[in-house]
Amino acid sequence: MVLVVLGLFALLVQFTGFDAGGSWPLFVVIPGLTLLLVGFLSLGTGALIPGAILTVIGLILAYMNATQDWPAWAFAWPLVAPGGVGLGIWLQGLRTSDAHLLRQGRVLMFVAALIFIIGFVIFGTIFRISETDYGWFGKAALPALLIIIGIVLLARSIQRSRSA
Repeated sequence: MVLVVLGLFALLVQFTGFDAGGSWPLFVVIPGLTLLLVGFLSLGTGALIPGAILTVIGLILAYMNATQDWPAWAFAWPLVAPGGVGLGIWLQGLRTSDAHLLRQGRVLMFVAALIFIIGFVIFGTIFRISETDYGWFGKAALPALLIIIGIVLLARSIQRSRSA
């Protein structure tokens, strides 16, 4: 299936004059989406995790290619693993109606988001490794969200230790 899609894309480029130079991340996104489709349409769900990982990588590459914000890899990697893995597990749970997989996927995606936010605040806001201006989102919203998440996790930890 991936080869068919790749061949169709090559024909599109050849016969329409479509400039694929700026859209090279599609060569990662399209196989990822194809694997997701295969995972949902077939009886086996084994293609969902690699499909989610490839799709997430492709979307990150598309963002970075469009904005030239390549230093963002310093904090974007958790979106791939554990984020893409969590998305794939969650999709497996959705496909098989397995509540345990749905929960595991959500936990991994939450961990990925938390690591991403921490990395963004450290590398994007404090050290400013990128010249991209993230506006109020990077300057205030994510640091504030990090504070809120920290307070919630601290409160839950204290509550658990008191009830134990």
